[in-house]
Amino acid sequence: MSRQQEVDITCPGCGFTGRFVIWDSVNNVLSPEAAQKLIDGSLFLYECPNCGEKNQVFYACLYHDMEHRAMVQLVSDTEESVKKAFETYEKLMGDGIVKEINFDSGYKHRLVTDINSLREKASILRDELDDRAVELMKLIVLAGNADNDQIPSGATAYYVCLDEGSDFVLEFVSDEGAVSASVGREMYDSLAELVREREPEDKGLRFIDSQWAYELLSER
Repeated sequence: MSRQQEVDITCPGCGFTGRFVIWDSVNNVLSPEAAQKLIDGSLFLYECPNCGEKNQVFYACLYHDMEHRAMVQLVSDTEESVKKAFETYEKLMGDGIVKEINFDSGYKHRLVTDINSLREKASILRDELDDRAVELMKLIVLAGNADNDQIPSGATAYYVCLDEGSDFVLEFVSDEGAVSASVGREMYDSLAELVREREPEDKGLRFIDSQWAYELLSER
């Protein structure tokens, strides 16, 4: 199910205290509008009713994609929060019924520590892609474009969507700003095949990120 609550929030610009809706969990089938706001980022955006200033608000959130049997948990990047997330998952999996439902139905479980990564994972699920292959693709594209002046130095790549020709639209974000670029579908398809060969099973709560991609490509 989807769960939400209202909290007080103080605008850092004018000091006005208003109300803000926090979504503890979002189910894309039961709350499709909230799921779309999660993907476009507005679910985490507070607009002050007094001065109109907009600020991003970070809070823990569970995204449940029932259509594609996946859950993505957003937590803070502190060691304590990450540890608690894994402990909670293990506790839930200790329930035989929950474990059977998740494993037998092929549920994917992901952990992320920033809003953009949560949005990205939701977009990847929406487009019925394998996030493992997408992470590999992003790593290879960044490495191959290290000397590309159009991509900001130290940029982080995020998947956005598929364009009309089924090419991948990536966004490269850094302190200098953000730029977009397209990547052909052929690279993803070959990497998806590689992932299926090296990781035929995809079980358990996992970080599937650039570090995971680097380690996979480093395997011999």
